[in-house]
Amino acid sequence: MKFSVLMASALALALVCAAPVNAAKVTREIPVTEDFRVSKHTLNGVPSYEVRLTVIVVDGIFELCGVIVRSPQAEAAIVRTFVRGGVLKIDDKVAIRDFTYFSWVKRKSDLAKTPAKCASTGIKKTQKHHNFHVEFTVKTTAT
Repeated sequence: MKFSVLMASALALALVCAAPVNAAKVTREIPVTEDFRVSKHTLNGVPSYEVRLTVIVVDGIFELCGVIVRSPQAEAAIVRTFVRGGVLKIDDKVAIRDFTYFSWVKRKSDLAKTPAKCASTGIKKTQKHHNFHVEFTVKTTAT
């Protein structure tokens, strides 16, 4: 019986540790406005997707909000791989990894009716100015 309890505990710990460290939980949805930053991306020289995002402050905590506009010719799985590599840093500290929680639309015209999804960074606004940096990194494996 001790073995079963030990194995169950080890399995539970492994499942918890396997979860993404910064898995974002959507806290709210907001309208996409002209205040959102736009980052356009191409894959193999073809416009494939753009990311529209903004940082808001709710109860003194930064939240990252965004929407992905995927081009019709772009394969969703490939775009998702790149978006999963999204990282927001606030004052050189990783705040959120993986932007797949953002809303997804297929056409820019859908932005007017699709709100951006937001997630808390857990980082408090402590000063008047903070340094924000967004990057997209994709790990590849050699074959």
